[in-house]
Amino acid sequence: MGWDSATGELVDPLGGRADLEAGILRHPSEHFSEDPLRVLRGVQFAGRFDMELAPETAELCREMAPAFDQLHKDGIWKQFRKLSTQGTHISKALEVLHASGWESHFPGLAATRGVPQDLRWHPEGDVNVHLGLAGDQAAAIARREGLDEEDTSILVLAAITHDFGKAHSTKVKEDGSITSAGHHETGVEPAKDFLERIGAPGRYHEKILPLIREHMCHTPGGGVEVSPSAVRRLLRRLDHAGGGPTLEQWSLLVEADKAGRGEGARKGVDHLPDWLSIAERLGNEKAISTTLLKGPHLAEAGIPQGKLWGIIVTQSQEAQDDGVFDDEAGVKEWLAANQTEILKEADRRLQKAKAEHAKKKAAQTILLKAKQEEQKAAAKALKDARHETDLAAGARS
Repeated sequence: MGWDSATGELVDPLGGRADLEAGILRHPSEHFSEDPLRVLRGVQFAGRFDMELAPETAELCREMAPAFDQLHKDGIWKQFRKLSTQGTHISKALEVLHASGWESHFPGLAATRGVPQDLRWHPEGDVNVHLGLAGDQAAAIARREGLDEEDTSILVLAAITHDFGKAHSTKVKEDGSITSAGHHETGVEPAKDFLERIGAPGRYHEKILPLIREHMCHTPGGGVEVSPSAVRRLLRRLDHAGGGPTLEQWSLLVEADKAGRGEGARKGVDHLPDWLSIAERLGNEKAISTTLLKGPHLAEAGIPQGKLWGIIVTQSQEAQDDGVFDDEAGVKEWLAANQTEILKEADRRLQKAKAEHAKKKAAQTILLKAKQEEQKAAAKALKDARHETDLAAGARS
């Protein structure tokens, strides 16, 4: 389209204005296929401007799908960064990605299509629908909170990947009930693969993957209240001091997850205010997640360096998270007062780990021997078959 300043008229030979008003993305000519990146540009346009593909454009995009492998990661990332920072209709972008046939290049996302959910909690239907709605909510929350571009991008990408694990963990029982236990853990690897495929920088991985792993821990369960110990443990797992996300980023993803559901979704107790208020009372988030017990403390206590050190450090983290101490003086006092019991428990854990390792190694040995026997049997069967073939050929001659 163009504007003729002499006549004051819009020059629109291809009907672009009508398409814009109708929210349609249509390729202008056969030259569209010369640049495969235009497909992903269309995806981010759909997410930014609430648009969908014209049927003939969707068909052309599907024909172009094999060209994805020709694209450079920096070009792919540029489109996904624009979508995740500027898009407000993330669900529309995901539908265009599917209609274009390019969703198949992101198997973690594609696997969620058609995966059912418990309609009491997710009346919107399948997992892929929920991810789109959660993405929409994440974009809205980012604008409400005034997040910068990078934090907005992180939140939106976390929202559209947070339930990838349901494709692997969802079970439909005989009575028709649907569960997805453990999906927060099984979803980490497919989300990592998605981030790699879109070319997201490593710092995005460090923020998003812990958010996915921890997005289900917001409800204590069993009527138990959120405790300072639980907050400390979550902060340690998020590891903001080591480059991980903040508790606030975690809370915003949980909010987007809960809000990205259909009309009439069952609502549980909102524990997020408790998590945030306790964290605020505890103070410096980085300091809380930093382990206070160090190697020099163990050496000073006369504990020989070895495998027990790592186990004792883990014990100290547990005590620190329980609020037993909160500074260096406190951890030294804890170690001195409880050294006998600490060493006894550390040795117990070490022996247990050794026994589990031995058991695992024995099982692997049994499997290896069985595989070797299977290979020997297959080789013998092949040899016998060839011998029979040779005999038969000799008889015919």
